[in-house]
Amino acid sequence: MTTQTTIVQPGPDPFAWVRDLSPGVAAADQPHPYHRFRLRVPMRQEGKAPFLPLARGRNLSFYLNAYEPGMGERNLHAHDDEAVWLMLSGEATFWTEGEREVAHLTQHQGLHIPLATPYRYQNTGDGLLVMLRAAARAEPLESSADFPVGTRPGGTEGISWRYDLWSGVDEADQPDGFRRFTLRFPLRGENFRPWQPLIRGDRIALHVSSLEPERGEVNLHSHDDEAVWVVLHGQVTFYGWEDNRAIGTLHPNEGILIPRDAPYRYVNTGDGYLVMLRYGGRAEPVPAMPA
Repeated sequence: MTTQTTIVQPGPDPFAWVRDLSPGVAAADQPHPYHRFRLRVPMRQEGKAPFLPLARGRNLSFYLNAYEPGMGERNLHAHDDEAVWLMLSGEATFWTEGEREVAHLTQHQGLHIPLATPYRYQNTGDGLLVMLRAAARAEPLESSADFPVGTRPGGTEGISWRYDLWSGVDEADQPDGFRRFTLRFPLRGENFRPWQPLIRGDRIALHVSSLEPERGEVNLHSHDDEAVWVVLHGQVTFYGWEDNRAIGTLHPNEGILIPRDAPYRYVNTGDGYLVMLRYGGRAEPVPAMPA
């Protein structure tokens, strides 16, 4: 098949921002305004699309993507959001203009794609490719314009947007216009912080947290970015609203979207280490931080 190289004007991502959500959580279990979801891979069923939108707010969206070997988005295209891709299983190759290879990614490796940057990708492995895509937009689409926000003004998220990155990728290997990163395991050892920033752009950032039992963010607080948390290992209980009520307990492959300015806290309520991803999305670039 010949690859199409014509670049169209960046448009809204049709899966993350338009399609109905498939959170895997009963509506009765959804604590307003927080939004819970479960990762699952039903895409091999006949008639199922390879994209599964899981959560979206005013400026942040999150979906799961699965492709059989040889499949992918074969036409070069661009979006009007800023995206972070993370491989859960399989391998994928990404290309940009001129058929330049940007990255060959395997499990727990990822790629940041800036706003309006053309790219395509393909499952270049032998098994099912499963990826997460989080994206941040400057302007909410009409379909999500009425998404509720919280009640207390939040401060700029200090971990994802300020700490030095822990990318696991040599700077010399970074492709122009894109940023690669690696989620390394185990998440312990000398000089390891409980929170490690992996990647960030103007409007989207990702960090990983690894916490012992009974540890967490124990004080009710809020942020001025919109966040999606995903549990990779362990068990966590989130609390929210102004009266500090339990939102719910999450297990591996479960997650939650926390709106901007919405009060929350969380605690590792399991018996072992808690490992979570946090995607933060902003309507505007992060303000300048003090040195």
